[in-house]
Order: sequence, then C-alpha cells, then structure tokens
Amino acid sequence: MKLEYEFMNRNISSLVLLLFTVALYSQVQKSQVRIIYKVSLKENKNDSSLTKEQKTYNNYIKKFEKENYFLDIMEYESIFYKEQKMNVDESKKLNLVSIFVGKGSFYYNLKDKVVLNQKEVLGEKFIVKSNPNYKWKLLQERREIGGYNCYKALTTKSYINRKGDIEYKQIVAWYTSEIPINIGIKDYHNLPGLILFLEEDKLYYELHSINLNHKSKIEKPSSGKMITEKEYHNIMSKSFNYRF
Repeated sequence: MKLEYEFMNRNISSLVLLLFTVALYSQVQKSQVRIIYKVSLKENKNDSSLTKEQKTYNNYIKKFEKENYFLDIMEYESIFYKEQKMNVDESKKLNLVSIFVGKGSFYYNLKDKVVLNQKEVLGEKFIVKSNPNYKWKLLQERREIGGYNCYKALTTKSYINRKGDIEYKQIVAWYTSEIPINIGIKDYHNLPGLILFLEEDKLYYELHSINLNHKSKIEKPSSGKMITEKEYHNIMSKSFNYRF
C-alpha cells in the first residue's frame, strides 16, 4: 500500500507539473512577457595565481553596479535592451557593462530566425542583420536557480578581433524546461527552455523577474541603415583604423 501511495503521489505531481507547463506555454503564446535580467561584470578567480593586473581589474569592476536588461516577448517576436535611466548623471559615467553587452537593442523574429541589432555609431544609426544558428551542446549537469531545475548548455561564438583574426569564446547557459520559452538573451536562442543564467565572456546575466502580463508593444527596428555584420565590421575598420 505504501509503494502504491508513493507511486500515485509521483503521478499526481507529474500531472500537476505537466498541466502547469501547458498552461504557462499557452499564456506565453497569447500574452506579452517581460523578463528582467541583472547583468554584471565577471571577476577573475581570486586565488594565488592572479597577476597584479588581474587583481587591479577585480578591484576596479567592484564599483560598477549590476545593470537591468529587459527581454520583451510577444508571440514570435522579441526585443532585448537596456533599461533607460532618467538620471542625467548616470549617462555621463563610463559603463563597462553596457560596453561589453553591446550597443543598442536586439530584435528577434522566431519565424524567419533573423536578429536585427539596432545601434548608433559615430552619430549614425545602423541596423545590423544576422541569422545566428548556434549549435548548443545540452549537458545533463543540473543545478537549481530561483527554485527551478536548470540544465547546462554550451556553445561557441566566433568574432573578429582588432587585429582582424577570428577568435572564439565559449558561452555557458543554464536553462529550465519548466518555463517553455526558447527565445533568449541577445541572439542566444533555441534552447528548450528559458535561460535563467548566462555566462558570456566577461559578463554574467542573471534572471531577476518574470512578468507574464506585461503590456507594451514590440516594434521592429526601422530607423537606421540596414547592413550585414561583415559590412558593419568594414565600417568600424575604416572609422577606427582597425583591420577586420
């Protein structure tokens, strides 16, 4: 009887979780969701092997506060952008978090898999179009974040450094299938669940809150010259004498 009772309890718990997931998925598809992430700079591991420069860097970045970034989703469209602060003094401060995250907003269309990164460079507006297709490696490594069961996923991102060489950096994501949203941070999409934590180079993105009934519009970027990523690198090369 005891084993039968435990078996029934497990089945009921699984059914409740399934119904909750289905209901959440339905709600996500019909309403707009706002997800807020806290973004912070990553410190070098504090051990005896740290160089003087690394220790100086650790002390320097401690003065930077975490920044709020919003991910707004409406059906198959989303936009990822930084919170706009009203404090004038804040706009005059050097913000390393924003520099590392990247300028402007990231619009994504799930149907055509296109990312539009709207940004302003040297007083001119651009819309950089790309079709990212990251190959995620899904691992069985698990951890709990904010009460959700999360699993680890890895991918690599290529970029061109100032010397014109192609380099690669590893991206680490922790996602939960308990929140069935496969739209992600910036251009990191197509995981089988919402990303609760992301490690990107010198940055950490941590989930702060989810609002399933947020009311606002998602507008596709239209202000700026539409260019490809390669064209953008060429523009930057000519402007700053970088050899991309």
